[in-house]
Amino acid sequence: MSQAPAASYPPEFERLLERIKIAVEAGDLDAALALSDRAIAWGEEHGDQRAVDRALGNRAGFLIARGETAGVARQLQAVLMRSPDPTNRHLAAYYLSVLYDQRKDHDKCIFYARIARDHALKTGEPAFLSRCHNQIGNALVAKSYFQEALDEYRQALGLLPPGPGLDRALILGNAGYCHLVLERFAPGFEALFAALRMLRRLRAGIWERRSSVRLALCYGYIEIGRFERARRHGLIALRAAESAADDDFVKKALYLLGEVEKQAGNHRRAYRYFERLRARCFPDDEALTDLLMAADTHKLVNLMA
Repeated sequence: MSQAPAASYPPEFERLLERIKIAVEAGDLDAALALSDRAIAWGEEHGDQRAVDRALGNRAGFLIARGETAGVARQLQAVLMRSPDPTNRHLAAYYLSVLYDQRKDHDKCIFYARIARDHALKTGEPAFLSRCHNQIGNALVAKSYFQEALDEYRQALGLLPPGPGLDRALILGNAGYCHLVLERFAPGFEALFAALRMLRRLRAGIWERRSSVRLALCYGYIEIGRFERARRHGLIALRAAESAADDDFVKKALYLLGEVEKQAGNHRRAYRYFERLRARCFPDDEALTDLLMAADTHKLVNLMA
């Protein structure tokens, strides 16, 4: 890996970057976005295009996380084309990959993640390189290439410092799910519980971080016939998703809870979950509930797609 150090910014801008990082780690996207706007204004006021591009990259990432993507791709592509700074080009390509992942265009996601990886190598920042491998792994999972994704996650983990950290927790969760799908249950549960413990210890604020692990645990316990444990994790994820009004998480949680009850022989409960799923997410598909009750589909559903 190239170890070219990144040039520093003036202290005032560096302090803004540090405050943005703290806000992100606390899960406070509103504060991170407001601080990014201040950082852009600072760069414009001081005629520092490199600082402006750095702040624009951060701001784009936060807008994507909030689902506010109008014009974001154009801004990021402009930074990617004009900036000579490898960190700024990395950020632009990385957040383009996140944007296309959000749009379910997994081939473009991988394309930009690999560009981001190439620029990360020039920065000498292992954390940048790690998240590129994680992003490529996520896109491969969405395409159901689970073993290939695991290889990316292993590389991502190997680039992180030892000890608890948010990136490590998220990657462990992703890897754990892949192990479960590949029926490697011991390493799968080990990785998922390690991720959950780490997220608790870090007090990671965004509910999706824990709920994605809960859904994977629900799936894994269905696979090994531990239905009470599957139900507990599924219910926790469902309550969090309903509180956040996140339809995608609600859909996955209702589906898995229906599978828990169906596999456990509780057909009335299963029917009620599947009917809630149909009514909320697929109101025009009147046959869906009966289909889910009759067919064994849980091995066909990819929670990360």
